[in-house]
Amino acid sequence: MSAETKHTRIEPPRMWSAREVAAFLGVSKSWVYMQAEAGKIPHRKLGGLIRFDPDEIKRWWNGEQLERDGRVTVVTPLARR
Repeated sequence: MSAETKHTRIEPPRMWSAREVAAFLGVSKSWVYMQAEAGKIPHRKLGGLIRFDPDEIKRWWNGEQLERDGRVTVVTPLARR
C-alpha cells in the first residue's frame, strides 16, 4: 500500500444502551429489556448485546412508521395504548 493511499474512517452510528433508552423514556432498564425481547420496541442485537437506534426510538415514541430491511412496521408505545 502506498503512502498516498488515503484511508477513510467510517464511524458506526451512535447507538443507545438499555440504560440510555430507560432514561429517555423514564422507565426502568428491565422494562426496556422486556419490551425488546417481546418485540415491542425497536432494537438491534449485536452478539449478546441489545442496542437501540436513538432516531428509531424517538420515532417509535411518536407512533411513526419504522422501516427496516424493507419492512414497514408501526409500533405503538405502551404509554399510548
